[in-house]
Amino acid sequence: YPGALNSLYDASENGSLDIIQGSISCVELDNITGKLLLSRELKGNMVHIGDYSGHEIFSSFMKFNISGVLWGKLIKKELYNKSFSLIPKELGITLSEDNYLFFYISLFATSYRGICNNVLNYRIDTGITKNKIIDSLNDFNRIIHAAKVFVNLKKFMEDNPEYFSKKDYKSFQNHFSWTYNKTKDSLNYVIPEIKKEAETIFLEAWNEN
Repeated sequence: YPGALNSLYDASENGSLDIIQGSISCVELDNITGKLLLSRELKGNMVHIGDYSGHEIFSSFMKFNISGVLWGKLIKKELYNKSFSLIPKELGITLSEDNYLFFYISLFATSYRGICNNVLNYRIDTGITKNKIIDSLNDFNRIIHAAKVFVNLKKFMEDNPEYFSKKDYKSFQNHFSWTYNKTKDSLNYVIPEIKKEAETIFLEAWNEN
């Protein structure tokens, strides 16, 4: 949207707030007219209009009140740097990387503001998460990267209990279960020739073998 960055920065009180999130419009392709139309589906559009502070930022993310995507947000560089420092570089994540980073960003942020200004048009169901035939183990491995994210985040929570409440663990389990079921569902789109290998990769990724 024109002026999107200005809208986000103006709401940040001259850059003093940690996270500013704008609203987005989801669009999808109309198969009949070939035009992009506003979608009723609001993928990634969870935004709290107003302010949060301290741990309620992380709690609200865990409760799906704030989306975990990075687009549509203005976030302090220091929070990005801290979050990147906590992610093993060798993982090579290509799915759920937004949630991986925002988990830490929301955990260590002290201030959040959501605004009603639209800052982005997001076209849904055009990336690698769109349901389609998976005909290579390379493609399946890209999808299963989401498992690495949540397995590692679960370990971080276990190793650092001082940051989290009992409610946080319960909310995280909802995120964990949703991602587990989503990646498991992707097995339905794997071609028979590589189905057995894909199932093995799935079990190994979720530490189930």
